[in-house]
Amino acid sequence: MEEVNPNVFKGLLWGTALSIPLWISFFGWVKVVLIFISTL
Repeated sequence: MEEVNPNVFKGLLWGTALSIPLWISFFGWVKVVLIFISTL
């Protein structure tokens, strides 16, 4: 089990790189919704 599949590593790297902007936008939307609710 010494050999690591480079495709798996590349997949993890891409998954992390793509999920970070998704999390940032998700928390941004949560913040917007909370502000909107608090002003009602």
